[in-house]
Amino acid sequence: MPNMLKFFYSLITHKVLFPGKPSWTPDHLPDLSAKVVIVTGGNTGIGRETVKRLLMKNAKVYMAARSKEKAERAIAELHDETGKTALFLQLDLNDLKSVQKAVEEFRSREPQLDMLILNAGALFPSREAQVTAQGFDATFGINVIGHFLLVRLLYPILSASGMKPDPSRIVWVSSMANHEPYGLNYDAFRDGPARKKADPFSIYGQSKLAAVMLSTYHARTSLEDNVASIAIDPGCIKSSLYRSSPWHLRLFDRYYWYPVEYGAVSSLYAAGEPGAAERNGKPDSQKSYAEQIGDSLKGTADSVASSVQPQSGKSTTQKMGDTVNSNSNENQLEPASTIRWSSCFSGQQCARLILPLDYDDLDGPTVTIALRMIPATDKENYRGTLLVNPGGPGGSGTEFIGRSGQHLSTVVGPSFDILGFDPRGVGASLPSARCFDTTVQWRLWGLQEDTRVLNVTDGSVDVYRARERLVAERCEAKIGGEGGIGRFAGAASVARDMLEIVQQLGQEQLQFWGFSYGTVLGQYFASMYPDKVGRIILDGVYDAYIYRAKGVNTIADMDAVIGSFYHFCHLAGPEKCALWAPSAAKVEERYLDALRSVEEEPIAIPQAEPPLLLTTKHLRSQIRGASYRPLTAFPLVADTMRAVESRNQTALAALAPRIVRPTECACSPHGDPDFADSDELFPVIECSDGDARPYDEADFRALYAELAHASPLVGPSWAVYYLSCAEWRMRAKRGWTGPFAAAHTAHPLLVLSPRYDPVCPLADARAVQARFGGAGLLVQDSYGHCSLAAPSLCTARRVRAYMEDGTVPEPGAVCEVDELPFVGPVGDVRALSSEDADLLEALKALSAALPVREITNLLEYEKPVSGTRRLETSCFIYDEKYIQLQTFMQVAKMSMASSSRRINT
Repeated sequence: MPNMLKFFYSLITHKVLFPGKPSWTPDHLPDLSAKVVIVTGGNTGIGRETVKRLLMKNAKVYMAARSKEKAERAIAELHDETGKTALFLQLDLNDLKSVQKAVEEFRSREPQLDMLILNAGALFPSREAQVTAQGFDATFGINVIGHFLLVRLLYPILSASGMKPDPSRIVWVSSMANHEPYGLNYDAFRDGPARKKADPFSIYGQSKLAAVMLSTYHARTSLEDNVASIAIDPGCIKSSLYRSSPWHLRLFDRYYWYPVEYGAVSSLYAAGEPGAAERNGKPDSQKSYAEQIGDSLKGTADSVASSVQPQSGKSTTQKMGDTVNSNSNENQLEPASTIRWSSCFSGQQCARLILPLDYDDLDGPTVTIALRMIPATDKENYRGTLLVNPGGPGGSGTEFIGRSGQHLSTVVGPSFDILGFDPRGVGASLPSARCFDTTVQWRLWGLQEDTRVLNVTDGSVDVYRARERLVAERCEAKIGGEGGIGRFAGAASVARDMLEIVQQLGQEQLQFWGFSYGTVLGQYFASMYPDKVGRIILDGVYDAYIYRAKGVNTIADMDAVIGSFYHFCHLAGPEKCALWAPSAAKVEERYLDALRSVEEEPIAIPQAEPPLLLTTKHLRSQIRGASYRPLTAFPLVADTMRAVESRNQTALAALAPRIVRPTECACSPHGDPDFADSDELFPVIECSDGDARPYDEADFRALYAELAHASPLVGPSWAVYYLSCAEWRMRAKRGWTGPFAAAHTAHPLLVLSPRYDPVCPLADARAVQARFGGAGLLVQDSYGHCSLAAPSLCTARRVRAYMEDGTVPEPGAVCEVDELPFVGPVGDVRALSSEDADLLEALKALSAALPVREITNLLEYEKPVSGTRRLETSCFIYDEKYIQLQTFMQVAKMSMASSSRRINT
């Protein structure tokens, strides 16, 4: 039957031309003052009418739309019509990166979400917009895949916001067109011959059927999570969807379809009517549609899921411990005494390099160093390889390259290879320097930590010392023998490894960008091999003299960073900061009052998963972690303290996993190897290296007082690092006893520092610059750890000039930043050139990229943006290619199967 005849047949059989008068109208909605709602596609048509009616009932409504200009115009019009103001949320369902950014933006502003109305849709997209940014059919990508990812990422906050008998709502706006298909043509959802041959209206119908399927799937399990999932058909409503449609649809749209006011009725009923939660997974027609194609899905879902795997054969979030041959699942990367590159991770290069454990015994035991490289794309102007270390100690360079290598390449330019290496004992390098058998075991040990903040007057010092002594004894027994990696993981050995890597690459000199602890490696290398210095960037400087002497007080600027929380919160206003007050001093007062209230009476959060007793130690740890990344983490602190103030159990339950790491497994669907946390490796590397500093009570009390004075909130907990190393007996065999200085290096160093770095103060950067002849210092006028904590086009241009031409900053050079915490962008982004706009996007992505020492779950609040996006939860890892269609097909299959298994989100 031709599609047009099928269309007319559907009109008749499903009685959509002459429906009865609705017995329920939006006027029946209750007051929605306490509700927070997102409406996708809310700037036009049914979505605009939905937003309007919700505003009239006093809901707080986010209009999620692609065009800011159109949305702001609609918001202004709605304000004139209702006297209420909707809020704009940038969302382009055509691009999964935009979906992730929208979720990050929303979660930075709201602790709750009561209704998610998936209204946006595409039908007959223009010739220029036939496929999504990730290469899928635009109709199916926008209507299904984009919405599916949005639901997955917002589901935790929806679950936390709902309660019996009034659960949160997910409303899937389907269509009469969901009746038309008798299955899903999976091949047509990707760009290719099958898509080009497929009938566009058929794909639209399949997308609306898929919405019903996903609603049915969620409905089977969501009520126990306090979420109702309801699919609705808005009816035949006049819509801009038909602007590019065939003539017969435009004819019906003009003369027969009903006014848009009627289209919003079903969505509003499903979202806001208290009794509508009973429609979860209903009416019966939904069940029959889904069951009708269940058999066909069972036979095809598995093959389709495999057919949409990345062409490299594995997910792009692989770690170096995985199989890395891009064309085989069986060939493991073989270690070799020379660098032998193998293709891995979709266009990257990987290798395992065998080096001596002890450079004084070249015929003795060995270590294997993991290497991962993004090759330069500008071969005509090739400038060699840039080695990168993300800090720690204990940070994995290969994992850092996987998350952020492409963005680093954008900063330094396409003429450099970007190479991440796992220092000996770290990550995928072998043998591992870990002292616990698994990450789970390490984290379970952490759960036994004293709930008190370290204090010299209450006996907690003895408890902390005993714990550190146990770890020290365990490490010495496990990795501290004559040939144990614990005695050969120091910075001097790593610097020697770096020299060997450079020489094997065929380069005369090292090009290196080190962050935090990585700056220690840079100082060791430049001091030991000054004639081998090519380009060395020290970013967020940790003075190697302080490192070697076990100096602990590196938090001189911590309180300046914490003070910026109060300042920028006040500056941004109440719309952007949940803890806003009329002055920065008043914001500080609110924060400290809330903190004191928890100190006096910890908060039980029984609805958290798992249940949590929130203490002042948790909150101090949170602000300490946020100081590393103010731009992305300060909103979490504000939301938390606002919830603490009001004792809002719904908000606290939603925020709990972002305050304390959930006690769950560390598994992933890709079988990722179990790498040690950087905080597990910290004492093995730092405490073994350099000078011993055994425990002395008077020494510790003096240090404690000094740290508490420098930062009352953070200083007491920072003193733990003294206790860690004070109990350590294992010493690194190879060290560097010479000066950390060089009158002349082959090329001058570039020293970068924020004006206020919480753990690597500007004073360290100035001291290091003064010791290396010709070194240049660039101060970035920002707050946070390392220059990447805040995006600055000025800094990025200076870095590229140094890398390409060797240009060092003039004395007194300062760079401003392009975005501030809470406040947002400083300048007009629209005025940027396309090159600068791309560079700024890369810098924003990097602002959440560096590892943060000993911070519980802060990384979960803001996910790094990258070309192969990694979205992590405790037991599941998504990447952009994995989440696109494969996961949808798996869910579709599950929704049809008799099993009620759940995907762990």
